[in-house]
Amino acid sequence: MYLTRQEPNGGLAEAGDTGSIIIGWITKLVITFAIIGVLGFDGISVGMGHIATADDADTAVQAASQNFQSTHSLQAAYMAAQAAIKSTETIRTTDFTIKPDGSTSLTVTDTVHTLVFYRTSQTRGLTVITAHATGKYTGS
Repeated sequence: MYLTRQEPNGGLAEAGDTGSIIIGWITKLVITFAIIGVLGFDGISVGMGHIATADDADTAVQAASQNFQSTHSLQAAYMAAQAAIKSTETIRTTDFTIKPDGSTSLTVTDTVHTLVFYRTSQTRGLTVITAHATGKYTGS
């Protein structure tokens, strides 16, 4: 599209400006904001994953401790902890300990599947979330 200007004799003359500079800048801005948006979304997803996994680890500790206090079975307590977390999360058996008084300690691991971070080898480690929790069920 060409812009025109009014000539003194009443005719129209071509101004020669097609607006390509503006279109170029708008394209660069859109691409920049899209990249920032995707990376921001991934960052928020990882942050929310940390919060959710830590919360699930606390829930699993309470479930395991409560179960152990009533059954005194380490296996039953582990199964109760596993049932208290999401299916995508795992509890490390090597970090699962219960003291005789019911104090429980465990580590929950989860992977957040993001748009970019999960799919690149350099940033995949950011999406593996590990949360450690320790606690004891007190009967409330």
